[in-house]
Amino acid sequence: MLGCNIDEWDATKLAEQLTRHLPEELRGPCSKRIHENNVTGSDVMAMIKDMCKPGSQGQYRDHPTFKKIFDDEWEGDGWRKWPKKMAVRSPDQAMKTFFSTLINESASVVVSKVEKRIFEIIKAEYRNYEFDSYFSEEVWCIASGVESIAVSENEGGDHTEGFYISPCGWQRLALKVIPDNTKAFQGEEWQNWHKAYHGTRGCAVSSIVENGLLQPGAVVAGQKLKSLHGAAGKKKGISVIYASPCLEYSAHHIYTAGRGRRDDQAKHTMPIQLSSEAKEDDLESATGLSWEDVVAAGSTYAQFVFEVRVKPGTYRVQGNTIGSWPRAGDYKGPAPKTAFMPYSNSCLSENLEWLIEDAANIVCTGVMVRQLPQSLFKQTQLHIEAMGKISGFDPKKGCTRERCYGTPNGAPNGVAWEYNNAPTGGDTLSYKASAEWVRYTGKTSSLIEKAYQQYQRFVFIGTPKGAAGPYAIHFGTEWDKDEKHGPEQRRADADKDQGWRRRAVRR
Repeated sequence: MLGCNIDEWDATKLAEQLTRHLPEELRGPCSKRIHENNVTGSDVMAMIKDMCKPGSQGQYRDHPTFKKIFDDEWEGDGWRKWPKKMAVRSPDQAMKTFFSTLINESASVVVSKVEKRIFEIIKAEYRNYEFDSYFSEEVWCIASGVESIAVSENEGGDHTEGFYISPCGWQRLALKVIPDNTKAFQGEEWQNWHKAYHGTRGCAVSSIVENGLLQPGAVVAGQKLKSLHGAAGKKKGISVIYASPCLEYSAHHIYTAGRGRRDDQAKHTMPIQLSSEAKEDDLESATGLSWEDVVAAGSTYAQFVFEVRVKPGTYRVQGNTIGSWPRAGDYKGPAPKTAFMPYSNSCLSENLEWLIEDAANIVCTGVMVRQLPQSLFKQTQLHIEAMGKISGFDPKKGCTRERCYGTPNGAPNGVAWEYNNAPTGGDTLSYKASAEWVRYTGKTSSLIEKAYQQYQRFVFIGTPKGAAGPYAIHFGTEWDKDEKHGPEQRRADADKDQGWRRRAVRR
């Protein structure tokens, strides 16, 4: 069961492990209730399974085991001391994160053939528990950090930075960012720095948590760090740290090393097997389980990817460099030099790699954990199949799915994008020619068009002049024909109940 011994915990062990995640005001009362009611680890695991059954409509706070632990404290003042966790999530979502953190931290992982618990790899003094989160909701584009324009190298064009895509299916184990003189991040930059990700080998997690991300050549514990990711984009002999705004890109497992391709140029993670039974690198589960019932899985794979914040204006941008990724023709360098199949439906190919030349400008804010029912090799194959289906990719012809929404490609005067400017409360979702259409600026229109041509689900366009907030384009049926709406402009924030802020867009 995930190599996790929660089932074996008696009341004393459960109280010790569970209450360390709670606000201080709740630790004593909840520990007392656990002992008085003799709540054991197997009781908690049974509750989690009950709540995670497909179709379950129950809430944790209504479950008998939950009441035995919390009950009176749920409505008391103690929870008000946990505002950062409760304010951004519903109470039940907060509890799902709370219990999934308990499972993940107590799970066994095999790293370099040695079995350890996650809480042994990521020590408690580095953890920031109140910012843990399990992302089970739908994929969404959310503004994060100051908006800025980055120019991708190799003629990759302009990109609006300052957003992230909600990492559906991942859990964040949050880390403390301790201000010191080694980082430009002094604790007040959360609203400004850009969110990104850094993939790593499982055996490097503990070192990065304790020492931060450093360039190759830096010395840690008497050992000089070696480059594991090649040197794509390196200039003037300056070593770089790679990050990506695309979580899936940072999670890519490089599986074709030694086949004559440029696979050593990209970031990667190594497979880590959850469960004590999964000790061989080629062992995998074919059960097809999702997170909701993975607590009952005998063996399943997991990945570690670091969530990071990067100081705006201090990184360079370049495109995809994974030579093994499907492409039409030869590898000629980072996208757009190479005609790659789009890597992601939420991050343009020319914006997949950020190169940071000074370690002071990047901090680790969390460890992202994803549990998979198949090996990372198979996960990559599934991702390739999904992107190939969306784009109609052909190795000889490239992407073949037509891009002719509104105006055929090759129009003599090019194309432009417009949004429905009906007043609030009016028919803002009408695609009729008689609607009040307003054209985006040339740069914004070009960005939308590039995303459209790359079969994106979202593109972040920032805050237009005079707008109330940042926006993103959701391409709807032009991304996936099974979507229920056409291309729309939407606010790029966490509020998904925003029917009054949706506007039709046309090409």
